[in-house]
Parts: sequence; C-alpha cells; structure tokens
Amino acid sequence: MSTAADREANGQLGGPAAPSATPRDALANLLDAEVSEIDLGSGRVIVQSALPSNGYREFELPDGSFSYARENAQGDVVLVIRVVPVPGGWNVNGFTRGAC
Repeated sequence: MSTAADREANGQLGGPAAPSATPRDALANLLDAEVSEIDLGSGRVIVQSALPSNGYREFELPDGSFSYARENAQGDVVLVIRVVPVPGGWNVNGFTRGAC
C-alpha cells in the first residue's frame, strides 16, 4: 500500500481545481498553495506541499501543453511540472521528480 507521500512523489496530484488564466498562473497557484490534494480514489487527502517555489524553466510542448523544469545546482533536472489546457483555462496535470 502506498502512502500519500509516495503518491505525491510520483506526481499523482489530484482534486478538481478552478482553471487558471495562464499556464504560469496554474504553476504559481500550485507552488503558492500551502497544501496539495492527493486523490486516493475513494476520497481526497490533504498533504503539505513540498515543491520548490522558484527556479523553473518554461517549455511549450508540441501538443500545446507546458512543462516547467527545475534544475539542481549541478544542472540536473530534478522536477518537471506539466500544465495542460482545460475548458476555461489551464490546470496542473501532474509532475515528475528526478534524482536529486
């Protein structure tokens, strides 16, 4: 059985969020949140957000979505957050953590 921290580490953010006006706003809303919701299938669990709050590079992907990558001091990508278009705006779709 996985824990909420395991699901968060694997980028399984969930919970319906109000769409943001821009991809950058969607990223900022996630990073500014003091808590995140993790979808457990049968309900929602609130956990503390542990995502770094700055230092992201923006990439527009061919499908129209955006990825925001954060590198460590050695230049290795350690976190990628994906933002996708949804009706009415933009939402964070998930994230992937790399080795630190």
